[in-house]
This record gives sequence, structure tokens and C-alpha cells, in this order.
Amino acid sequence: LDAVEMAPDYGLVGIPGMEITTAAGHVLALGVDELIPANLPFEETLDRIHAGGGIAVVPHPFQSSRHGVAPHISPAPTPSKCTTPASSPAAPTARPSGSLPSTTSP
Repeated sequence: LDAVEMAPDYGLVGIPGMEITTAAGHVLALGVDELIPANLPFEETLDRIHAGGGIAVVPHPFQSSRHGVAPHISPAPTPSKCTTPASSPAAPTARPSGSLPSTTSP
């Protein structure tokens, strides 16, 4: 939280957050300032993130070693700019269509 408070001094915006290991895999909690314990059920972790005023993000939905989170997410995940077909074979075909939000550039 110190970095969040210091960010404006450097012309930056600081967003408090953490990566949490759940029973199903990893999830990012953005906008929270209270520690959320590791290894809780995925749904309970999301409940705690939302109760703390945060948003949950699945950080690497296409990595085979972290496949446990995928069944818990309903919108089509968008691969990040660092996703490659070699590390994530599903990434090139899993792009959402239409007007769904995306975190990648076309």
C-alpha cells in the first residue's frame, strides 16, 4: 500500500491488489487493501474480493498448469499481449467477437 500512496509523486496511478492462489488456481484482486487468504474455494475468494470493493481478474487463463480456474469463468477470456501459441495453444482461437471488451490490441 505504500507504493500506491507514493505513485502520484512519480506521475503514476497506483492500484492496490494481490495475486491469490485459490483452490482452483490463481486470481488477481484489484482495488482491495485487505489481505485475502490463500487456498480458499474459488467462489469464496471472489466473494471476499467483491466484498472488499475490488474486482477479480484471471491472470493466465490459457496456461495448462493453471486450468482449474477456466470452468469458473463465464465470459470468453482474452489472451494477453504476452500469450503465444507455443505457451498457450488455445489463445489464437479464443478471442471474443463482436463488442466484448478486450485487453489486447487487434
